[in-house]
Order: sequence, then C-alpha cells, then structure tokens
Amino acid sequence: MKERTKSYYKLLSEVEKRIPDVDAQLNQLDNVLKGKKSWQSVEEKERVMFRLKNITQEREDEKLIDLDDRHGSLLERIILFNELLPISFLYRGARIAKTVGRVNVRSEFGLIGHGTGFMVSPRLMMTNNHVLENETTARFSMLEMNFRLTSAGMSQSSFFRLLPDTFFFTDEHLDFTLVAVEAVNSQGDRIADYGFNPLIRQTGKALVGEHVNIIQHPLGEPKQISVRQNKIIGKEGPFLHYVTDTQQGSSGSPVCNDAWDVVALHHAGKPKRDERGNILLIDGSVWDGNPMTQGQIHWEANEGVRISEILKKTDDVVTGMTASAQQLYQAIFTATPPTGDVESTVHPQLQPNTQVVGHDGQDSTNLYLRINIAPMTEEKLRLSLLGTQHPGTHVVKDAERREPPIVISGTHADHIPDSPPDRTRLDYYDPDADKVSQEIYYANVDLTLPPEDLYKALSKLLSQTHTTQLSYREARLEHLYPVVDRHEFGKLRNIYSGTVLDPEEVVRAEKAMIQQHAQEMRMKVESEGLLSEAARAEALDILEASLPFNCEHVVPQSWFEKRNPMRADMHHLFACEPDCNSFRSNIPYWQFDPLDESLHTACGRREGNKFEPENGRGAVARATLYFLLRYPFVIGDDHNEMKLDRLNILLKWHQQHPVSRYERHRNSTIFAVQGNRNPLIDFPHLAEQIDFSLGFA
Repeated sequence: MKERTKSYYKLLSEVEKRIPDVDAQLNQLDNVLKGKKSWQSVEEKERVMFRLKNITQEREDEKLIDLDDRHGSLLERIILFNELLPISFLYRGARIAKTVGRVNVRSEFGLIGHGTGFMVSPRLMMTNNHVLENETTARFSMLEMNFRLTSAGMSQSSFFRLLPDTFFFTDEHLDFTLVAVEAVNSQGDRIADYGFNPLIRQTGKALVGEHVNIIQHPLGEPKQISVRQNKIIGKEGPFLHYVTDTQQGSSGSPVCNDAWDVVALHHAGKPKRDERGNILLIDGSVWDGNPMTQGQIHWEANEGVRISEILKKTDDVVTGMTASAQQLYQAIFTATPPTGDVESTVHPQLQPNTQVVGHDGQDSTNLYLRINIAPMTEEKLRLSLLGTQHPGTHVVKDAERREPPIVISGTHADHIPDSPPDRTRLDYYDPDADKVSQEIYYANVDLTLPPEDLYKALSKLLSQTHTTQLSYREARLEHLYPVVDRHEFGKLRNIYSGTVLDPEEVVRAEKAMIQQHAQEMRMKVESEGLLSEAARAEALDILEASLPFNCEHVVPQSWFEKRNPMRADMHHLFACEPDCNSFRSNIPYWQFDPLDESLHTACGRREGNKFEPENGRGAVARATLYFLLRYPFVIGDDHNEMKLDRLNILLKWHQQHPVSRYERHRNSTIFAVQGNRNPLIDFPHLAEQIDFSLGFA
C-alpha cells in the first residue's frame, strides 16, 4: 500500500510538470477564439481535418482548413457546431454508460480501493495502471457492472472476475491497463450483454476548446456522468488537458466527445497546493496520502491519456503475444457492439401517443414528463445517468430569456406531483426542523461556560435526556441499519472502508443468524440444564458475541465490558463489515505518517496498539468525543485503551473533516429515538471549548 501511495505522488508530480500554468492555457485558447492568435498555435492540421470529417457532411474540409491563420474562426465554428445536440445524444450516452463499471481493487488481504473501468471489446476492459498495476492485483480484483441508482432505488450489480492470464498489458508512463474479463460470471451473467466502446486509432476525435463528457464512479459511488462540463484547454504529447468546475471523475473513466467516441482515458490532474506545497482536498484540508481519498483531491485541471497514443503503444507490443491474446485485442477493431435500439427499449411499456386538438385548433400530443427546474447554466449540467432502464434527459434552452434550463425526463410511472429523488432528499434531513430541536434541547445550557463547567453541564444533559435505552438487537435491526446509518443515496457504507452495503440484505442476514443462534441457545439450555436467568443470560451473551454482525462500536465493547446503555448507544454505532471490525479489534485510534510502515488494508492501517481508519475519521472522532461526554471515566482505565495523549488526534480529525449532512441526519434520527444529541455535531466549535480530559479514567 505504501508503494501505491508513492507511485501516485510520482504520477501527480509528472502531471504538474505537463500543466505548469492553467490560466496561461485558458488565455491562449481565448485569444485563438477571439481571432488574436492562429488556431494552429493550439491544434494540428491532421487532427482538425479528421474532426471536420466527423462533424459535417459538407465537403469543404480543405477550404475551411485554409482559412487565414490570423483568425480563430475555424476552431470557433467547430466548437459551436455541437452546441445544440439531438436527443439521440442522450440515448447513445445511455448505451455507452452500460459499458462502464466500478473496479473493486483488491489484494490478498481484502479491498484496497475503487476505480472506474470500461469495456473496449467483448472481453477486454481498460482502466489505469495506477488502478491495476500488475497481474497479481488484477487477479484478486473484480469488475462490478450495473452499480447505479434508478428511480426504484439501487440496481442489482453483477461482478466479473478479471483474467490477467488470458490477456494483460499495462504501461506506467501512459498509465493504462488492458485486461481480459470472464465471459460469464458465476451467476450466469454475460459481460457481452453490457456492450463495449469501439476505439478509433486516428487522432483528432476532439479538439482544443471542445467539451467532453465523462462517465464515472466518483469516490466509488454509483455511476454518474459529467455532461459537457469539461473543456479541453490543451495537449502535450500523448496527453489531453481539460478543466471542470465540478467534482472530479474517477481514475479509469472514459472521456468522450459528443458522438460518444472515447477520446482519452482519465487518469489524474494538477492538484491544488497550499503555500507549503501540501496537496489539498476539496474541503481545504491537507491530503494525507490515503489512496481511498484520492477522489477528494482539489484539482485545478485534469489530464487524460489520448486513446490514439494508447493504441499506438499496444499495437507495438501485442504482436509478441499469443495468438489467442492477439485475437482478443483485434476484436477492439473488428467486433460489432450490440445494436439494440435504446430509444425504443428504454420503456417498452409506454403506449402510443394520444393525438388531441389544442386550444389553437392544432393537433398536439400528450406526454407525461418529470420536470426538474435547476438553477444552473447550460454549461454546468450534471446528471446521474440511469442507463438503459431509464430514459435520457434533455435540456431545453431559452437563449433569449436566459432562464435556467429545464431538465426533462420521465415515463408514465413518473407522472406524480413530486419528484421521488426530491421528496427523499427532504425526508432524509430537514435542517429547519432540526434547528428548532437544537434550540429546545440546549435551552437550559450556557454554551459559553468555562471548559470544565461546560464539560460537566453537557455530560449531565446527555445523561438525563438519554431516556430510551434500547437492547443491542433493537438498536441494530430496528433503527441503525434501516434508518439511522443510511446515506442519502439509500444505502449503508462501511465506516472504515467506504464499501456500500444494502440495508435490507444486512438486516436479513443478521436475522437469519439470530434465528440459528436461537436454536443453538435452546439446545444449550436443554443439554446443560441452564435454568437460572443469570446462566441463560451468560450463555446468550457468549453465543451472540460469536456472531459476525455488521456493526462497529467506535468505542470497543471490551472497554466497557459490553454493558448497556453503552453497548446500544447509537451515537457510537456504525455499519461495518465483520472483516473491518476484526481488523480494528479493540485498538485505539492513531494518526500514521503517510510513509510509515504498517499493515494497510481497505479498512485502514494498523501497527501494534495503533489503528487509523481509511475513511470516516471525522465521524468516528465526534462519536468518541460524545462518548467521553456521555460516559465519564470509562475510557482509559486499562492500558490497552485510548489514553489522554491521543485526544489531540480526535480533535485534529474533527477539525480536518467537517460535519457532513449524513452525520446531521444520524444525530437527528438518534435524537428522535434515544432522546439525546451529539453536541459536537450540532456545534462543532465547542470542541475547542470543552475540557475532554475530565472524561478519561
């Protein structure tokens, strides 16, 4: 893992050398479009010729190419050619989106991280070298297709093994990997059913100044698309440079032109740095070298590897491969992708249109549409593309009135008064209602008290208002998984690895375990004659402790001897798969140096009596600080527990990772059940005003 971090630092350093000044590139492009400089200062004749032939049927290519070099009108005409797009643009995009999947990067120890990959032939997938560096990593990793959000919720993913022994080629400089994918997975799903992107060898599929589209799994999240938000600002050798105002795409994403030809493989960018040269995250904090947070880096510009250069490199090498490997590679250029008509198969249940006569006497057609009016410009439209099971989206522009664009999509099933995503968002967390709850809850506490007095006042408040004390089973199955710990997209996330979990599946699995556990309990009672209540409770506790629940106690149960109400206090309970739960064990939190030697998995880093989570540092810090307030003198009474000298680590994480909407949702829903709140979520600034040392044993 340390080598992967070093490799990524090296990659960023190389990109920064190729993009020395983003503003200078933007100014040069602006001068070309204004006619102050020749288009030949940013582009080549061969590339422009190829692009012209692909966007126009007119045979005026040579005439256009000979325009006066002093004017930028040629490039301007090409750029403006695609400003108004046909509706087929969206259907083609939906088809291409099917070919894109999430790469689950794994080692023998478990999940390392996520990337994006896309099929380029019926059997070959392309991603970055820094995602799949070698055959060993590829052998453990998987391609997850169909991981996306639909109007009905999360779709069912399909997982495919990678077969590097069948085909594998990677290049560190161009940062790409081509690897074979199994034809049929263990569930009988065929990778060919997802289609592929035919690749074009010729250069000139997109020119400087044009917009490109990126289909991605940002931060390992469900599939998303950035539509025409990325503008190409320059190129250097085998690399394209482009800028965007939005969250960056995932490594390994296809960068497409408006015809959905893949023009580049997205791989990295120029990171924003502070005055000391530290790489910054989007929230302004310093990146600590964690591969799982690469997607949160604040980029000034992006870089993609040109497909023409990737193919040129691979053409030179593939001739030395086996005949079967050569055949798989040639299928990129000879195979025909599925030609299913997305436009007609998106929603086959739609009935023929009904013709009616409008008030003006003209025929009109009734259509059911879902309409979302968003305050954004045409250039800044971001969509979550729902694939071929959902229709595309079209932007209606009013050039004269300059109104916000109207984003239209839908089917008969969507003809309801309120958009489901909007309604779900409102139900997830209501800040106005929660603010009222806060004011009432803290009404009798002076939040300006001295540190020692403030600790005592808040500790008393949290204890007195913790009126509902649940059993551990109730907390998990009735509240934590179904409601409290859900993220806004409807799923759970492993607090340490970030892996997405389905709450219904988690509840079903645990109930099945409990049912089996109940049978074992009955057999034990009968065989050992456990008649007393105390004996039964002890047997129940031993059996239940052996079950691999998907729940993490931020303050380990052994630190408080599994006593209630601590055990079922949801303020410090989070969804967490058993592997990560076991990896952390009961080890106190710690902050490693990025290059420190330690055992590193997708769950975090561990060495001796030190554990640093891969994700969720801010949330677990605030949960631990809550525990110090709610349960004084519990933490630190054993040499294996967290000591006072590690308090600063929690306070640092609290400051570096601000309170999220997810945490506010948790705090609000826990308050509704338990009756108490986490003050560090409601008033983050109080962390500097409370004397937490009073909570240690």
